[in-house]
Amino acid sequence: MARGTFFLIVGPSGAGKDSLIRGAEAALSSSKKYVFAERAITRTVDPDRESHEPVTAAEFAKRQKAKAFMLTWRVYDTDYGIPASYEDDLKVGRHVVANVSRGIVGGAVAHFRPACVIQITAPPPVLEYRLKSRDDIKNLAERLERTVMLPDGISVNHLLNTKDLETGVGRLVGMLKSLAKA
Repeated sequence: MARGTFFLIVGPSGAGKDSLIRGAEAALSSSKKYVFAERAITRTVDPDRESHEPVTAAEFAKRQKAKAFMLTWRVYDTDYGIPASYEDDLKVGRHVVANVSRGIVGGAVAHFRPACVIQITAPPPVLEYRLKSRDDIKNLAERLERTVMLPDGISVNHLLNTKDLETGVGRLVGMLKSLAKA
């Protein structure tokens, strides 16, 4: 059995990554080929944002030390981790879709094969509009100014998310299906 593809979904704050991922998960819910990674994050759950497992900083550090994560990163004073259990899904041929930081793409692509990067983005005025519509954004300027260059030599698939949610979800689902290696 061929190994599943690890889909690394990246992009700036406000691009709509979480909304498109939620929509793709619903659209692909009848398929056993796709698994959508739930991240462990050191913040409380907000029902309007992504679904995640809220953990304390101490619990996160304990799990990280125990190698319970396949990937970890820290952005905006928040720790994020993809549980190591998703490696088992990849081994048995399931495709794992994960929202990750652009800053860890190089290491992830080098370590997990096959891996596929999908960068979701939108023009700066759209990003700003979307971020301003969220009540929980305390560091708006920092988020809008943050630029992370993806490593040279890594193939990136781009999804410009400027249309309605249904269109964006359809485009993401189409990309996941066409880019899956198994």
